[in-house]
Amino acid sequence: MAKEYKFMFDRRFDDAEDDTFSAPADMTTKSVDGIPSISELLDTLNTRMENTEERLEESAESQTEQEQPAEDDTPAPEPETPPPAEPAPPVSLPEPEPKVIFKGFSQEELDAAKEQAFTQGKLEGQAEGHKAAWDEAMASVEKQTADSLELILEQLRALAPVAAETAEKSYAAAVDLAMAVCRKVVPTLCKERAADEIRLLLEKNFHFLKEEPKITVRLNPSMADAVKPYITDLVKKESFAGKVAVVRDESIPAGNCKIEWKHGGVERTAQDVLNQTEELLKLYHEGDKSNG
Repeated sequence: MAKEYKFMFDRRFDDAEDDTFSAPADMTTKSVDGIPSISELLDTLNTRMENTEERLEESAESQTEQEQPAEDDTPAPEPETPPPAEPAPPVSLPEPEPKVIFKGFSQEELDAAKEQAFTQGKLEGQAEGHKAAWDEAMASVEKQTADSLELILEQLRALAPVAAETAEKSYAAAVDLAMAVCRKVVPTLCKERAADEIRLLLEKNFHFLKEEPKITVRLNPSMADAVKPYITDLVKKESFAGKVAVVRDESIPAGNCKIEWKHGGVERTAQDVLNQTEELLKLYHEGDKSNG
């Protein structure tokens, strides 16, 4: 649509003004002195505006066609069907946290809790105090006990040499006493059990003397009659082919005995028994000292 424009023209003249007034020429429909009229100017402007609008419309259409993609007769490929998705593993949901419900307390409940806490603290304080006092008392008792034991140990260490000396003297006294008793008892026992002791002596040595032509047994006359029957039985038992002579000797104490053969002999006396007893006691004493 053409727009209408209104123009105002100011025409100036170089000629001198004429006092004579002339009527103005009509410039709306015709040109004056080569100047186009208003109608002509309006027509020219309308024509140019229409041409400009047509060019703008053509330019817009061509730009739209360029931007629009060209149609392709090739059919679009069918979309590929995606493979079925694997089922997702079950997700374990966390357990809901328990709801914490805050409950208000009355003044009576607060006072009761305060009183309970005070009582409990008092009891705990008393228990701790008792425990501390007990620990202190036990520590003192343990220290006193340790000191007493240390003192006793020192005294025992001081008494150890005295005790050892006393034990040595006591042991020597006991040995002397035992020997004194043996000296008193052995002769009597030898007399009472002389026959058995002589039989034991003959039995231990007779089987070594089977090849001897003669064996002589010397003993106290009081023992001859008691020993002869045993000698007779022993000769038969051992099948002794030699001769056995029993000699009564007054110089031999009762309970003593001598066995003689051609190249040797053996003797048993009460003094030998005492000597053996004393030797055994000495050996026992030495062994006790080495173990102590």
